[in-house]
Amino acid sequence: MKRPIIHHGWVVLGICCLCMVLTSAVWYTFSVFYATIVEHFKWGRADTALAFSAMVIVGGLADPLVGQLVDRIGARFVFPIGGVLLGLGLLGASRIDSLWELYIAYGLLLALGKSGAGMVPIGTVLQHWFRRRIGTANGIVAASVAGGMLVVPLVEKLIAAVGWRNAYVVLGVICLALVPLPAWLLVRQRPQDVGLLPDGRFRDSRGSGVRPGVRSAGDDRRIVDAAWASRDWTPRLALRTHRFWFLFAGMLTGVLSHQLVLVHQVAYIADLGYGLALGSFVYGMMGISSGFAKFGWGWISDRIGRELAYSAATLGLLGGVAALIGSGNAIWLLYPFSLLFGVGYAAGAPLYPASGPRQVRLVAGRVPAADGRGKGAPAGIE
Repeated sequence: MKRPIIHHGWVVLGICCLCMVLTSAVWYTFSVFYATIVEHFKWGRADTALAFSAMVIVGGLADPLVGQLVDRIGARFVFPIGGVLLGLGLLGASRIDSLWELYIAYGLLLALGKSGAGMVPIGTVLQHWFRRRIGTANGIVAASVAGGMLVVPLVEKLIAAVGWRNAYVVLGVICLALVPLPAWLLVRQRPQDVGLLPDGRFRDSRGSGVRPGVRSAGDDRRIVDAAWASRDWTPRLALRTHRFWFLFAGMLTGVLSHQLVLVHQVAYIADLGYGLALGSFVYGMMGISSGFAKFGWGWISDRIGRELAYSAATLGLLGGVAALIGSGNAIWLLYPFSLLFGVGYAAGAPLYPASGPRQVRLVAGRVPAADGRGKGAPAGIE
């Protein structure tokens, strides 16, 4: 059978990037719609902003359920469900006349849609399609968040041109057109489902996909504890290990500390007497540096390992915070702060999904059979 020109793993990665752009657009454009809706209905700011809080909370609670759904029916079906919910949520938001309708649109439909087409199915399917290049793949997806941010000024112009209700309709139609059908046609849970191997590799004439001299995953020195990484983990087993809870605590405290700085840095810089304009400029520079760094950290982690990469990023974060503290006496320290903190916090997006145990059969040198059951063939890593 003739090999395709492009390995299907890159097609799957492209669909994941598209989903990330659209889900990020829903997240970031709320601020634009928020200001317009408050002005239109004269609602309270806190009452209106509650819709966004509801989307965040419900989405977080839904993520574990979405993960179970991905395990049961596959990302091929979960992505379309998420895309449909995104489209329906945006179309529903275009027809709101009361706060409770806004809460349903964001706190239910868009929350579930963002989870169904977001990082949970993306991270799961990429773990199957990319092994040695999982950091790079996650970095590419994380960097595509910038596409969602670029939608914000476009939506602002769209609202000015056709009104906020029609702007919601346009976004809803885009989500319905670009996610459900392409995802169902092109996404497959595992490369073995279409006779391929991870990382852009093809099976050889014997169907094994292994060539002489190829190292097995167990020989990969970047894995700190190969025996632990090779274990067939279940949620119940993982919850009983201290490493899982260390990882959980690290991610939780990391995200909280990142967001505290990100949310308050502009006001802090203004309180120092430098003005809101400079604070906004520093924030923008941080966004640019983090956008490039998300891809860079993923690529680097594939070469030096997740632990060393994240440790280096943490040093960058600490250096950035130190520069911010010292900026009260030296304004020029705001610039290394924006660079160091932006580069440092960007590591979380590509490295969190790439950390932790991998699927046992792929790590331990086996790949699943085409039907997902049985021992399958030796995997190997190029």
